Amino acid sequence: MLVTDWMRAAAIFLYVAAMIFVLSQCNRLLEPARPKAGISIPKEEASKADIKSPILERAEERAKKRKEYEKELARQRAAHHRLEAHLTTMVQTDIPAALGELASSAVKFRNKLSDLKHLKKPDQWERETPVKEALARNRDLTSEWYGLDREAQKGRDGPTLHSSSDIEALTKRIDLFKRGGEEIAEFAGALPVFYPKVPETLMLSALDAIARVALPKDAFDPCRDPSACPKPAPSPVAAAFPPPPPIPTNVKPPSGPTYCVDHHALAPHRTVALHEEPTPDSYVLSRVLAGSCDLTRTGRRGFHETAFARELWLEVVDRHGNRGWVIARYLRPRQ
Repeated sequence: MLVTDWMRAAAIFLYVAAMIFVLSQCNRLLEPARPKAGISIPKEEASKADIKSPILERAEERAKKRKEYEKELARQRAAHHRLEAHLTTMVQTDIPAALGELASSAVKFRNKLSDLKHLKKPDQWERETPVKEALARNRDLTSEWYGLDREAQKGRDGPTLHSSSDIEALTKRIDLFKRGGEEIAEFAGALPVFYPKVPETLMLSALDAIARVALPKDAFDPCRDPSACPKPAPSPVAAAFPPPPPIPTNVKPPSGPTYCVDHHALAPHRTVALHEEPTPDSYVLSRVLAGSCDLTRTGRRGFHETAFARELWLEVVDRHGNRGWVIARYLRPRQ
């Protein structure tokens, strides 16, 4: 080969080597920069995609709070549904079982009244214990149900109103039951459906009626055993104004002027309670509408001591023959 051929071949080789070197440098320049270990990248060189604007940050914070709020609402709804289901279970299962126990105890006690005549007083009173314990369990269960129902009302869509027609129907049924117009088991079995429809006080009155129909009239008198309530020493006022002698129950009260329930003491369309004893917490025998003038005094008086005054009570008989006690300031002589 000639010298010129060798020179041409060397030039071609150098050209190819130069092209390979240039291409390798281009590939290196096109790759992203890799920071060296121990060297931090300045904030100015950070990518724009890694920087969040304040608007985006607030939007993400609102979305997070909204998600937490929705989760809390879902938790409250689930708790409300569990509470409603528990109330339904109590009305369908627990309350009927407790009422059945009360009715069974009352019927059993009433069927064995003839056996009580041969027992001493303490033994007779002991026979009342199952009925009283069943009544206490029913009262506690009823109070628990109404307490849970008041809590459930907070989560209901609409108001929880007691029906006036249902209240009137149960009130009439209680009065009929007290007069012996219905059997104990039948009356007790009809009560569970009234729980969501009537107030708690009316339902407690229905429970008390079951026990009082079966038990003696003095069953709930804590002082029927004289040793349980020793008489206090007479006060000077009581000694100066002794009460009149008691009127026998088998003698009709003397006919005389009748008394009215004072409109000024009670607002119109309200009633005054006729109590079994001269105390506000004693059993209510009946109610007399304000303005009624069919009460006759028996002559007996009683006093109830309060923290502020000594209140006078009078024994009267209404037109149905119920004998009970009324606060004296609620009465006025008929004109």
